[in-house]
Amino acid sequence: MKNSMKKIAAVISASILGALPMTGSLTANAASRTLADDTVKYYFGDVNLDGKISASDAQTVLRWANNGVAGVSADKRKRADVDGDGNISVADANKILAYYTDEVVCHNKVYGDANGDGRVNMTDAYMVYEYVHSGSYVGQINLVAADVNGDGKVNTVDHVLIARYDQDMIPTLYVRWGDVDSNGVINEADTQKLARLCAEDSSVRFTDAEFRRADLNLSGNVDTDDVLWLVRYEGRHYFDWNC
Repeated sequence: MKNSMKKIAAVISASILGALPMTGSLTANAASRTLADDTVKYYFGDVNLDGKISASDAQTVLRWANNGVAGVSADKRKRADVDGDGNISVADANKILAYYTDEVVCHNKVYGDANGDGRVNMTDAYMVYEYVHSGSYVGQINLVAADVNGDGKVNTVDHVLIARYDQDMIPTLYVRWGDVDSNGVINEADTQKLARLCAEDSSVRFTDAEFRRADLNLSGNVDTDDVLWLVRYEGRHYFDWNC
């Protein structure tokens, strides 16, 4: 526990020094594959519900691990269990801290790095697939990175997105798919906005990030097929991507 507390204290201090512009700090590979004007939607690891992963989240989970989770909501307990083993432990706090250190302090974009080796590749896609289908890798996977669409579930969608990213079929995992009005949720308003765009309503405006989020069938075009994907999402609450 003392070592974990020291790590967290050190990272909190480093985060103050790390409050420098991120631009230009990414590795060449990350910079070439990350699009600038989108943000990650987190679920796992974000136990203080502020929309981001921080040392504070790790510190909170460490406190729960040592003092118990009496009075902690079921939602927060689910968010805290980032290794998927059903327990809130020091390991969960360390995984949150490791993710925060890589992403925020070191500016190393590792969204999708389910196995925590510092790379996003087919090994991560395989780990997610096995976790979903056979229950393998419980206690080893990092759900913060594995839940790449931020919906609070690690499922086939996450496996497919990581696999497609590794195969250069999509340019980045940093996309809130379907959120074409940039309010952080996907609902009927997004469907209506996209339908108006496809109907050539000149009053509708889309940012570059919103266009990326709108290409739901990953065809390279935004059209009525993508509207149908959003309509189906309203009923299913997931996008049915297949490799």
